[in-house]
Amino acid sequence: MAKPVKRKRPVLTVTLDAEVIARLREAQRLLPGSSLSGIVSELLQMSLPLVEGMIAALREARRDDGTVDDDRAKDSLARWAGAQLLGLDEDDVARGAVGQAQRFTGKEAK
Repeated sequence: MAKPVKRKRPVLTVTLDAEVIARLREAQRLLPGSSLSGIVSELLQMSLPLVEGMIAALREARRDDGTVDDDRAKDSLARWAGAQLLGLDEDDVARGAVGQAQRFTGKEAK
């Protein structure tokens, strides 16, 4: 009897909405030879910078004892989400409007 083949990567089982699955299957049909797993993996790889930003925002909301401050979490995630919508990085958000002006004009504020 043959030994089972070991997977090279960990497996994650997720439950998705019907609309998401329909879109993934449509993408699979349009990409001959692709697998749903491959498509999902590629999408997640492309979204890693977003996930890392979200993780950083959540870390800011943690207290020293490991619990999460809900208000800090909301503020931190809102700042992160706003930066994503505006195409800004976290440093721009931390610097505020003055930092934005400096970034776009290249001039220091007086």
